Amino acid sequence: MKTLLLFLVFLLCLSWTTSLPSLLSDYLKNLPHSPRPHRRELNVHRPPEEEGTAFESDIILSPEQANEIAKEILTGNRKRRQTVKQVTKIWPNGIIVYRYDDQWPNNQLGNLAKTNIEKAMKMWEDTTCLRFIRQTPNTPGKVVNIFFGTMCQSEIGMSSLSYGFQDLEIAPYCVKRIGSLAHEFGHVAGMFHEHSRPDRDSNITVYLDNVKTGGQQYFKKHGTDTERTNEPYDIGSVMHYGPLFFSKDANANKYTLQPHDRRLTGVMGQRAHLSFTDIKTINDLYDCNKNCPRGLQCKHGGYIGPNCACTCPLGLTGRECTQVVHSSSGCGGVLTGSSGKFSSPGYPQKYPISTSCTWLIQGRAGSSISLKFTSLDIEEDVNCFYDHLEVKTYGPTLDGPSFPVIKTSFLPGDSKNARQHRKEPNLKRPSEDSTAFESDIILASEKANKLAKEILSGNRKRRQTVQATKIWPNGIIVYKYDDNWPNSKLGNLSKRSIEKAMKMWQDKTCVIFIRQTPTTPRIGLYGSGVNIIFGHMCQTVAGRFEYAFGDLEVAGNCAENPGKLAHLLGHVLGIFHQHNRPDRDKYITVMFEALKQDAWKFFIKANENHTEQLNKPYDIGSIMHLGGHMFNKYNITIQPKDKRLMAVMGQRTHLSFLDIKKVNDLYTCNRNCPRGPKCKNEGYIGPNCSCTCPLDLTGRKCQKVVQSFSECGGVLKRSSGTFSSPGYSQKYPNSTRCTWLIQGTAGSSISLNFTSFEIGDDANCYNDFLEVKTYGLTLEGPRFCGSIAPKEIRYNGSTLLVNFNSDHLYDNRGFQAQYTIH
Repeated sequence: MKTLLLFLVFLLCLSWTTSLPSLLSDYLKNLPHSPRPHRRELNVHRPPEEEGTAFESDIILSPEQANEIAKEILTGNRKRRQTVKQVTKIWPNGIIVYRYDDQWPNNQLGNLAKTNIEKAMKMWEDTTCLRFIRQTPNTPGKVVNIFFGTMCQSEIGMSSLSYGFQDLEIAPYCVKRIGSLAHEFGHVAGMFHEHSRPDRDSNITVYLDNVKTGGQQYFKKHGTDTERTNEPYDIGSVMHYGPLFFSKDANANKYTLQPHDRRLTGVMGQRAHLSFTDIKTINDLYDCNKNCPRGLQCKHGGYIGPNCACTCPLGLTGRECTQVVHSSSGCGGVLTGSSGKFSSPGYPQKYPISTSCTWLIQGRAGSSISLKFTSLDIEEDVNCFYDHLEVKTYGPTLDGPSFPVIKTSFLPGDSKNARQHRKEPNLKRPSEDSTAFESDIILASEKANKLAKEILSGNRKRRQTVQATKIWPNGIIVYKYDDNWPNSKLGNLSKRSIEKAMKMWQDKTCVIFIRQTPTTPRIGLYGSGVNIIFGHMCQTVAGRFEYAFGDLEVAGNCAENPGKLAHLLGHVLGIFHQHNRPDRDKYITVMFEALKQDAWKFFIKANENHTEQLNKPYDIGSIMHLGGHMFNKYNITIQPKDKRLMAVMGQRTHLSFLDIKKVNDLYTCNRNCPRGPKCKNEGYIGPNCSCTCPLDLTGRKCQKVVQSFSECGGVLKRSSGTFSSPGYSQKYPNSTRCTWLIQGTAGSSISLNFTSFEIGDDANCYNDFLEVKTYGLTLEGPRFCGSIAPKEIRYNGSTLLVNFNSDHLYDNRGFQAQYTIH
């Protein structure tokens, strides 16, 4: 019997998109294994599975497993499996005993993590015969020890090690992602990744050229001699990588994986639910129906499940999976006629929201089915994540293509069937999930009232620096950690990161952060200060809170990143976001159509005529600038007019020269200085009463370049000449920075021509690059990398700074350039 299953879905949906050493001789000594994997700093800008350094990125192998797999690779007889059978054991009777580590944080984040972990366990328990039992003193057998760390990774199946526990590591960035936690429990139960199957090339394309350096090993296929359950390839599996996992440039949509049917891109890498095949794989692996009587014949891909009844594909029900799930809207049904029509509920009027309808079209054996649409008007969004019509052309058990498919880069907003309460997950940037003013700034009530009046009256006065509140007297900020601050490894690590961020500002400005003690002097009439709490978001009070201690809230996704914390402290000092300046449209483009719902409010410009700024040029490289993908429902939300500056926009690695100058000016840090030297090259008198120079310049008057240990760089004053990277034309050294200052006379201009060029080659030139500061000495300049020499650069100024930077990993021949002062 020929069948075709169709789903019409109008749901509030959530969707996630979600190094083995290259030398086999290093395989065993470098492969992480139980009991404790190596920790490293987390990166919240990537999906959780990209955070691990373990086998297949988030799987920890026992020494026995690592040895077995290494031997298979070395002998060319690789047997990596879809599920474990020989390398380790499955859990006896499907019972998995677990415990929370003794160091588990006793705070709000720790409690949230427990709640979501147990929800992820329940996803498997509700659909399979697996049972997760929390350890008690009398619980026998192997135990999964769940501990709070910096990565999300798990051992595969039940470890064969003799000691009584194996680790499952959970990090803050996946705590809120129940689907990602369910993915890790898939590994615990014994499943490898779906995209590593030997038959994957019949279903997906792997673009290894788009994979970031060191990530290629995560895309190896199993050998043809495998042991796995006989299920079809499942692009919608919760164990499948997403299309941009380990991409060298996800921002530019450089896909690492893509389904042959591009209409399935939206489901690949999903972490919203267990697929039908995920569930069946575990039920088969654990022989969950072994005690069931025979005789029941399930139809349409259904099978006898652990409850001895038919487990049916999504949308089907009934004793033998021959009926469709009833919809509250009365839509859907089984269609057996030779032809007919069907439509969405209420057609041609608007369909209701939060509705799912299923039609099962059934023909006789050997027949085929065709569909023709006479009308189609369903909300458009990228990859049809929300309202869509799904046609299951790959069978009832697999995800089918969804319609409409959008072929343009512009996606309309929710003008039709508007979502008033949709809150999309942001898996790469958890700190964006905020309802605060400008996303991470909490306003005191008097400031909120003031700003609300300005917006309503059309006389918006949001400022680059605070005036709706006061700056901190004498630049002294008193702070304390909240009484409920977690006394744990994460809490202590967060304190160290916060104090590193404070030091970033203290080292460059006159502000001082003082931890409160019983003898600390009171700031202001009521004793203002900053109360640092551990919560769910990264946000803070702007400037000095008037009447008491204002909150600075940190969460797991920023607690270990000093740069993100320095951004928040910039707000504490009184600085708003750079991208809200009234002149921003000269320098960046805001793609409002790409913003998630309600995010527009974070991109309101300050009023052109009513701002009080410290007169500084627009600084794309400011630590206070948002990045290019913040608050996106798809693609880029902010793009610099000069796209070569994309790499520095939204950076959180350092304070820019103008960030520092802004605070020094705001707090008049040189007010007690005698008239000192006249600083050159845009330097200024800083808080130490000497010249504060732009990055890479030094000297009493900022007239020299910072000396490199490679003895490269220098000041070039001749009318023309040649300079090159250190060691040219041999490979340049690692971890090197060279600066050349080309100086002409007043009114002159400078040109650069490259006769040879071979520097790194990574997305947006993050690592090895040549920077030419064509926007002035105080601002970031465009970066160049790769093997194609830049075209002639002409600079209409008399002083040009050129920087060469190499990281600690790779080297190339470098560059040679000729300069001319006109």
